[in-house]
Amino acid sequence: KLQARYLVRPRSPVTMQRASICQRQSAGMPSMAITKAPRALSSVAVALAACAAVVAAQPATADAADEPAMCRGLPNGGEAEHALLQRRSAVSIARGSEPAEEEEEEEDEDDCYTVLEGEPCYAHVHWAWIHGIYGYPQWYSGLTPASSFEDFQAYMHEHRPELCPMPCTAGLRPSAGEACVSRAVRLDFFNAELSHNNLGGLGPDTGSADMRYKHVGNRSGEPFDLVVTATSPFRSHRQSRNGLAKGGKYGLINMASGTSVDLTFSFEDSLSGTPVVLDAFHFSFLDIDQGNTVKERISVDGFESYALYDPTDVAVDLDGEGGAVFSSTRFGAGCDNPRDPFTLGEVTCKGQTINQKSRAVTLLFSNTSSFSATMELACEPGRWCGTGRNILFAGSSSLASSCEEAPRLGLCAAFGDPHFVTFDGAHTVIMEDKVIWLVHS
Repeated sequence: KLQARYLVRPRSPVTMQRASICQRQSAGMPSMAITKAPRALSSVAVALAACAAVVAAQPATADAADEPAMCRGLPNGGEAEHALLQRRSAVSIARGSEPAEEEEEEEDEDDCYTVLEGEPCYAHVHWAWIHGIYGYPQWYSGLTPASSFEDFQAYMHEHRPELCPMPCTAGLRPSAGEACVSRAVRLDFFNAELSHNNLGGLGPDTGSADMRYKHVGNRSGEPFDLVVTATSPFRSHRQSRNGLAKGGKYGLINMASGTSVDLTFSFEDSLSGTPVVLDAFHFSFLDIDQGNTVKERISVDGFESYALYDPTDVAVDLDGEGGAVFSSTRFGAGCDNPRDPFTLGEVTCKGQTINQKSRAVTLLFSNTSSFSATMELACEPGRWCGTGRNILFAGSSSLASSCEEAPRLGLCAAFGDPHFVTFDGAHTVIMEDKVIWLVHS
């Protein structure tokens, strides 16, 4: 399998000779044990060892540019990468090569190039993108597993400009403060399960006094839950409404009018229950409106930024310490409630046309496993306040389209027999027993 996967090149005498060398070297290759590693990594490790064996079999005076075919596009890792680089450097020095003197010049913004497979920079960027960011995240400041190939090339260019050119899409790296950047982990209430419903200890379930949305998201292939806990006394008008709204597209908390409650929203691993720190995520509060005598107020802190529609019906009061209070300003009824956070738009309710986007806010949080919020249904003094209202929340929302979000390239995955030749722009990725090519669309 290893030879079929990496030695599929045009059948030339040179290729067949290298294949023969690989067969001889791999026959005496020591066994390799990788503890708690996926099968994909074990394939990479074996392939790296085979590549190193071929390089070791070459004469010391071999041209450094004569890289074995099976090593091209192969993600090098850790000590193996450094050993290969050091060997090639030693060969260059032994041949008496000297680095050419380069003249410093101002970089032209139009002088950009995204490297392709087989070029010197590619192996470094590819390894960092597929493996390095997971094993050594501290090496890649400002990057996350959601960063693009071009983001990693731009990072390599910044630190080793002599090796990697500036990619043409480097300017698309997400910047802090944009509420809709693609680095956010998706929160999906539609596919989540309300596995426990006992907010404030009011039932209907027994046990821990919280609400748990099971499998609300996925980080690096591992599912996590959202747990909502009341840290102050909680009163509900209709406790049975708590949990998921009809259709399951967003979460819902029913409160009694004239009350407030402090809540903590925490992410926990679905299996172990340990806190899960997310690089970034969106959280939206929807249908922020009011009755004749009661207003909705939502106080949140710890967020990085927020997005509102223009024009908005939500009043914002910043506290100067990283928090804000989002308050209703317009009357609302049940017929204007949203059905899906991603299809917010204009609806007609009781003869009035209402834009649901104008009554929502989407916040961006980063590098945290939890955040706090206070929900309040404030009554006008001296007047009957009604019975209760619903607070609706979700992950991202239609407000994403109102942000000035930098466009990002999509990815297509081509699965199949690796004998075909990939075209320009393809990035080879190993997934268990398959090889796929991620291609910019």
